[in-house]
Amino acid sequence: MFGKKYLLLEIDKSEAEFYHLPAIVPYPSKEQRNLDRDGFSWELSIKAMQDLLKSDSSEEYKPYRLFVQKWKLYAGLDLALKSSNWLEAESIIQNIFTIDLLDPSAHLNLGFVYQAQKMYAEAIHTYTKGSELVENRSPFILALASCYEEIGNEDEAFYLWDQIKNISTIAMQKLIEYRVYKINSDSADINYTRLAEKTFQKFFNNSEKLIELGINLSHYSKQELSQEVLNRVHQLR
Repeated sequence: MFGKKYLLLEIDKSEAEFYHLPAIVPYPSKEQRNLDRDGFSWELSIKAMQDLLKSDSSEEYKPYRLFVQKWKLYAGLDLALKSSNWLEAESIIQNIFTIDLLDPSAHLNLGFVYQAQKMYAEAIHTYTKGSELVENRSPFILALASCYEEIGNEDEAFYLWDQIKNISTIAMQKLIEYRVYKINSDSADINYTRLAEKTFQKFFNNSEKLIELGINLSHYSKQELSQEVLNRVHQLR
């Protein structure tokens, strides 16, 4: 048990997922005043995890044990990425995987290493695999979209940005940059139609998504394609 020695702090759910941690982490109780003044410190939480594991190595604390082991590797990985030392970065990530194969942050960073070296197939595979480990997929979707953009597959990039446009300003900016949602020019009209057609293909058997698409198409005066989408909805019912 945590006992009075530790505070129980709830960290951001997405951050917990990203580092494969529980949503609750230990923190030294004696640091509460400083916590209120200075904010959360990962170093102090790591120290609390280490102290906790010395007195209690039960299986429920396994995520903390793995995180403590990965912590120094994260620091080395950050340096390798900042210096564009891709071989060193990949080596460190592989060491992280030997500790925790389900670490989403390692998958995202490995995808970035591959992408930086223009190994796009490997990057896309790695980003996709990492996205399956989390509920908040937006970092992986952004990374995938950037990959597809770099290889010239704008349709796939549009589709991915569209999935997170309501939660990612970067995604919405990209859609605006490519004139997908500014229907005020021929290129914008073509881009929006391409996105809608791809979305139609992706959700061909999902009536709820198709209804949403049909309504959006109608809003943008795409009546012919809207009717095609809604006809498909009737087929599914």
